[in-house]
Amino acid sequence: MTIQSKLIALLDARQRRQAAAILLLMLLGMALEMVGIGLVLPVIGLMTSPDLLGRMPAVQPFLVGLAT
Repeated sequence: MTIQSKLIALLDARQRRQAAAILLLMLLGMALEMVGIGLVLPVIGLMTSPDLLGRMPAVQPFLVGLAT
């Protein structure tokens, strides 16, 4: 018997569902954290580049939405 199966055997059905829900929420939080960290450098680049709208006009609607 593996360690995982021994641990699962200790939990009843309600606790297993709760453990699965917590695991899914932890994975979702991890993914959101990774996205947030990954957006730091592009946002800094947007703030420090004065000619961004001239080079990339497709970004203008997003910047206007952030400014309001």
